[in-house]
Amino acid sequence: MSRYFRLMALATEEMLFTLPFAIFLLVTNLTRFPVVPWVSWEDTHLDYYKVIKTPWILLRADPMSYNTMMINLWVLPAGGFLFFIWFGLGGEAIASYKNAFWKVAGLFGIKPKPKTVPASRW
Repeated sequence: MSRYFRLMALATEEMLFTLPFAIFLLVTNLTRFPVVPWVSWEDTHLDYYKVIKTPWILLRADPMSYNTMMINLWVLPAGGFLFFIWFGLGGEAIASYKNAFWKVAGLFGIKPKPKTVPASRW
């Protein structure tokens, strides 16, 4: 599979999953939280030093907030795994992994088996 195909597949995957997710978050944020007018930078940064700790039971009480939080929590690792699947399991990546493995194994005296080439039938 060529790198171009993998790149196009990753781009398509991003469009199919990221766009609905972004629309969901935008609609959720606009419907659940009011948009307040901007007053000043001082007002904007008023409570930045406060960290609000919310008990787990309160998060579980509101399914919409809980689901949104869990999606936000897992979307980045899932994207990383998908990126690795597309590009980390390609032929050239596997060859690089094998090369690195045999270099490290060579430090311990372990060498790969020599490749046997089939004899010619001539």
